[in-house]
Amino acid sequence: MIKYPGPQNSADNHKLLFCSDGVPIKIKDSMDALPDWPQPAGIFKDGRYFNPLTFLQTMHDIYDTVTIGGCGSDESKAMEQVSFTRMLEEHLIVIPNTVLFQLFPSLKNSPKVLPKFIETLNNGRD
Repeated sequence: MIKYPGPQNSADNHKLLFCSDGVPIKIKDSMDALPDWPQPAGIFKDGRYFNPLTFLQTMHDIYDTVTIGGCGSDESKAMEQVSFTRMLEEHLIVIPNTVLFQLFPSLKNSPKVLPKFIETLNNGRD
């Protein structure tokens, strides 16, 4: 019912290729694992794009919630924050003095991404 609140072909219905949070339904790369639903708005778009700048802002917001506001200070975002932190845990790469987030190879990065935020590792994956 949540996926299809409107009549057939309605704009309110679930898109075939991506969820309402922009996460793709299917992935092309077998190395990818789809993140849990729901993800915060703006990180994924149209099932094709990943926005690292919105991702970084979300990390900042969650840090503020946990350290300043206390856990559960904004319950309306609780499900998104839990799903986001699961995705974060699954994609973190820790090397000496550096913590990296492994991007989704099947998704394009938002055109707004500054090159200094992207680093290519030895294995050829961003």
